[in-house]
Amino acid sequence: MFNATTPEDLLGALGRVLRAAARADGPLDGFQRGQLLSASSIARNLAAEQAAARALLDGAVAEVGAALRAAPVDGAGAAAERLTGVRDGRELGAVLGDLLERLRADPAPAAARLRTQVHAAIRRLVDGEVAALAAGPPEGAAT
Repeated sequence: MFNATTPEDLLGALGRVLRAAARADGPLDGFQRGQLLSASSIARNLAAEQAAARALLDGAVAEVGAALRAAPVDGAGAAAERLTGVRDGRELGAVLGDLLERLRADPAPAAARLRTQVHAAIRRLVDGEVAALAAGPPEGAAT
């Protein structure tokens, strides 16, 4: 969800491994079996990630947006407005990266408090993604 490797990249890699296994002549060797197990892990983790992605993203946007709207910090309102258009983890990362860069440069105590709130929201987001991966895909998902 919030990784540099997109779901499209992962699905492409998964497809290549499956295609190679389907084209294999004879039994698979240890390396090929290992590749299939890795492909299985990709599918499982991607299914779990995708199932949780919307709720995690929406929760982070709401939490950070509320903190921004309540903060007496220059540019907080504009950053909150940018959050309303966020559609995925990469866009959220871009908004939060810009915001944190500005907050680091702002010596005001309100900026430091807001930075702490944003860090806490990111920590909860990451914890949620790790929990989703640990729980695995929803029952009935193809893995």
